[in-house]
Amino acid sequence: MRQITSAREGLASSRPSAPQRPARILALVAVSISFALATVAYAGVTGDPSEFSLCPTNFTLPAGSPFLLCSHSETTGGQLTIGNSTVSISHNPDTVDLGAYPKRGGLGFFGPEAIVTPTNGQIFGGPAQVVPGGLLGLTGILAPLSKPLDPINQVTSSIELAGPITAATVVDPTTTKAFFCATGPLNSCFGETPSSVLRVPIKVHLHNAVLGPNCYIGSNANPIVLNLNETPNSQPVQSSAGSASIVSGVEVADDTFAVPGASGCGLLGTLDLALNLKVGLPSPSGKNSALIDEDGEIEAASLVCQDRGETFPCN
Repeated sequence: MRQITSAREGLASSRPSAPQRPARILALVAVSISFALATVAYAGVTGDPSEFSLCPTNFTLPAGSPFLLCSHSETTGGQLTIGNSTVSISHNPDTVDLGAYPKRGGLGFFGPEAIVTPTNGQIFGGPAQVVPGGLLGLTGILAPLSKPLDPINQVTSSIELAGPITAATVVDPTTTKAFFCATGPLNSCFGETPSSVLRVPIKVHLHNAVLGPNCYIGSNANPIVLNLNETPNSQPVQSSAGSASIVSGVEVADDTFAVPGASGCGLLGTLDLALNLKVGLPSPSGKNSALIDEDGEIEAASLVCQDRGETFPCN
């Protein structure tokens, strides 16, 4: 997602002054590929040091890498279409936390970045979101009928990175990418051709007693691959707080990803087919879309450590 980042001085150990900080950055976006997302109170990013608590500041940079960035973002709205289901994201505080550093041979501060998992290994955060209608799909005027059945009928969903969950570890650079642009709107860096803000493989975990503990849409071997790009409607507003640079009003989208079928749902996968029929899975590229509005913040890991009274790398 697009964010503001400090000038190069902000990536050194000394703390930059306010006029030196603004420059724009694009980093990872949080997106919940569920059938619907519950409405929850949204506080927004503030630049408070506690919001970078999951940044992998203990990560040892590869030789020649000049800096590690800490990124935190929260969704504020949007719309998702998966198969035959289209839903709105209503001020949902799903989060994304990660570290990032320039890929070797790349363009450093102005190019593709390698993604580092946060200290808990979970890039995607926030509570599991309620799927309206649950297993029975009772929505609208029929929604009240599902209430007595909620202990069995209710389904929640959460996003997970497709692959091993390992703290402070570089995610496979062949399958992931975050794009950083320090000069302004993304397309102003390298012309008018849209560039990828984020490429990341994910899977959706469905939580329900009937579906069992291992019900997923997508898998480590066959993930949903998001390739999110900033849209022409994106209108970022820049600000700063302490050492953090903040941007709000970012919009990213992808309508190219395919969604595989469900797996592991019900005893020995006996409910996979029923779930696939209900949602319209597998769903090929061109039949799915994600439009996400978000706010985010970024800070040099060296300054996050400094806020803690330590030097980088720190715990």
